[in-house]
Amino acid sequence: IFFRRLYQQFTMAEALEEYIMRESIKEKEEAAATTPKGSPKSPSKAKDKKKETQGGLRSLMVTSPNLAEAYNGYCKSLKLPADPSVARLLECNHDELESLDLSDLMFTAQGFDVLMEVCQTLPNLQRLSFASTNFKSECVPSLVEMVQEHPSIVALDLSNNAGLGFAAAKLLLPMIKAHRHIIDLNVEGTSMAGPTKELIQKVLDSNRLRTELEGPRPKVKPPASPASSAGGRSPRSNRGMSPNAGDSFGVSLNEFGGESPAQSPTKLAEARDGNMKLMGSVSDQSQKIPKYIGKMKERVTEDEQVMNSIQNAQHKAVSAWNQQYQCAQNSEFTKDDLISQLDLSIDDESLEDLLEFYTLTRQAQYININPALNELLDSKTSRRRRTTIQQDLLKQIEGHGPNMEKLCGFVKTFVELMGQDKSAMAELKQMLEETNGQMMEFKARAARLLQDQKDMMEQEDLRSAETKFEEYLEVEEQIIDVVLFRLSQLLDKGSKQQLLENLEKCDENARKCAEEAKAQNAETKARVDEDIVKLEEKQTVEQKNVKKRGEAFEEAKAVIDTKLEDNLASQEKIWVNLQQSISELEALGKDRTALVNGWVGKVEEHAVANMESDAMIKVSKERVKLLECLKHDCNSCEGILKNLSDFYDRASVLTKQLVNSTSSEGDNLVLEEQRNYLNIFREYYMQLGEWMFKKSKRLEEVDRMIRSCEFQIEFCKETLDPDLPRYRNQLKEMQQRRGEMATKVEALEIRGDEKASMFLPHEQALRKAGEQFDSPLLLMHEHVVESRARVLMQRTQFLNRDKEELVEKEAMQIDELAASAKSARDTGAATLLKGAIPKPPGSSGREAAAPRPAQSVAAPAGF
Repeated sequence: IFFRRLYQQFTMAEALEEYIMRESIKEKEEAAATTPKGSPKSPSKAKDKKKETQGGLRSLMVTSPNLAEAYNGYCKSLKLPADPSVARLLECNHDELESLDLSDLMFTAQGFDVLMEVCQTLPNLQRLSFASTNFKSECVPSLVEMVQEHPSIVALDLSNNAGLGFAAAKLLLPMIKAHRHIIDLNVEGTSMAGPTKELIQKVLDSNRLRTELEGPRPKVKPPASPASSAGGRSPRSNRGMSPNAGDSFGVSLNEFGGESPAQSPTKLAEARDGNMKLMGSVSDQSQKIPKYIGKMKERVTEDEQVMNSIQNAQHKAVSAWNQQYQCAQNSEFTKDDLISQLDLSIDDESLEDLLEFYTLTRQAQYININPALNELLDSKTSRRRRTTIQQDLLKQIEGHGPNMEKLCGFVKTFVELMGQDKSAMAELKQMLEETNGQMMEFKARAARLLQDQKDMMEQEDLRSAETKFEEYLEVEEQIIDVVLFRLSQLLDKGSKQQLLENLEKCDENARKCAEEAKAQNAETKARVDEDIVKLEEKQTVEQKNVKKRGEAFEEAKAVIDTKLEDNLASQEKIWVNLQQSISELEALGKDRTALVNGWVGKVEEHAVANMESDAMIKVSKERVKLLECLKHDCNSCEGILKNLSDFYDRASVLTKQLVNSTSSEGDNLVLEEQRNYLNIFREYYMQLGEWMFKKSKRLEEVDRMIRSCEFQIEFCKETLDPDLPRYRNQLKEMQQRRGEMATKVEALEIRGDEKASMFLPHEQALRKAGEQFDSPLLLMHEHVVESRARVLMQRTQFLNRDKEELVEKEAMQIDELAASAKSARDTGAATLLKGAIPKPPGSSGREAAAPRPAQSVAAPAGF
């Protein structure tokens, strides 16, 4: 027995079973010790409360045979929402349900407790499935409690629930060991380890065997086995046993005692045959045990040598592990993690924005653009050569800082300003001579059109007059376009004052753009320096951590080597007196295995930590390298901006010198052309204003006629006038005409505003030159005011005459009628009353007003 215990091989599943059962008993003892007997959380109080709730549930089942109705009523009594999916599955009587499949459903903790209480009241329930329900370990106690009190549950399905792990196994294993009628527990797809699942399967196999052997008749107590006489334990070692022997020893034979009801002869014969097979297996193993013990005694020395060789091999394996282990996983640390941890100011998105106008360079470089700029300032440089230099300059500095394209554009502007020489004056005079003939032709045509328009007005051919006037406006606008073209050429190439203004404006904009580029470049450089400092500090910290972990790892390695050597020495001592120290040897063997396993875990942790640090350092170095490349280009941008600023200063000075040496002939030509523009625009704007005034007043008259027509339509309805359709047609025609007229007025206003906005800068230039004149805009405004006042006077006279004929005369007649009515009432003589209905025009006794022409809605000529 001593040597059998020595070489008995405990599997991981058996050790795990022992541990789980011991922990289960320990937890029950601790719970009983920490819970006072009279507290509300004591088991007796909880059971009493549970009985009360179940009593209410059973009463509902009595009143409502349908299980779903009872479930809904019970949830309502507990003030909990009923699960409609569960209720659909419970649509039957409570004594008819044998299997309940709750797969793919989700439960709250309270809802699951209610469901377990319902299941406990189902007398014939045998199978219960919670597969793929996201089942948690917190729900396992309620399930175990229900199964322990249920008499007929034989199968549970908890598969595909990743939340079930070792904590659930610690509750499920004692349950199936204590309740042998459970023969199926599916835990596939859970987080339980392989040995745990094997242990559960082993207990279930034992329960099935027991169920097969057990019957409705009293169980026959098996005969005493040799193992029972040898201390009540059956051998556990598999060495030398038959293939089926392990299964027979997995059954506790002393569980089949007691009395039971009578069985049929067939069942009795089957039980007898089964017992004989078990007895034969036990007898066979009992005969092999003495032979096996003798052989084991002979192999003690041999096994000692084998163990020594195993220990030596293990020592070599540990050494190889220390020297050759490589981390078997990739680091998930990325540059995004680095940016997030260090709170870098330049993330990937910001870097992409910066690279739109920066170029990464591996080393610092100086982009020398001074030779090109000096050549542009040289007066001997040809115009074609300057164009080529500007194109090469843009290619050279583009992509090396912000606003480079704009800054190069200012260089081009300075070059153009410096290129305005004396030959430009001859070109301007030639341009003026060429356009003079064109302007004379336009003016003659405009005069003819204006005269034709006046003639047609006298002939009252208003439509043709309107067409001629529109043609006149178009010709005048063509004249204005020619004048503006001449002015633009003179201002760009011949005006000394304009040249100074252009130079001042270009110099101001160029300096502003350069300052903005400098500020933006300085800010970018500061952000780059800040991020580089953070990254270098992080690299230093990680390198220190790697060194520190390496030192700690070496210390731990030395400690584990010492412990392993001490363990080996202790084992060698113990082998001398094996029989007295077998338990100590076994403990040391376990300690050695634990040390080796622990050391393997430390090696893995150390390798993973170093791998993560290496990854962080690598990403940090790459980021620093990239930022340094960006910093190089920022430095290049500083040099470019300095060269461009110097160029702007020198170009401005040279341009001013050129302007001072230029004659004032160009300014005189500009002033003369602006005077000509003033006369042309005054004539155009006054004619346009007069026409717009007439059109707007015409539009007002059409609006008045529309209102009069609308009144006439309402009046026809009151007087039953049969001409109502004619007035409606006239209203539609006038509304259409009004829309066309409003569109023309709006177009004229837009044309006038556009031409006025183009004239105003030249008007200001004339006043600045000392010219005294009245603004065409003011003249047109005063003319419109006078015209409106004249029309208002005419309309006032017409309205006064209308008021005298209609309003005042009607008021006087009303007063006379009211006086006669008062006299008749006072005297009682009706003969004093005068006629209240006025007589029509032409009748005797009263002069009637003639019909007014304004009441007619016929359109005048010209419309």
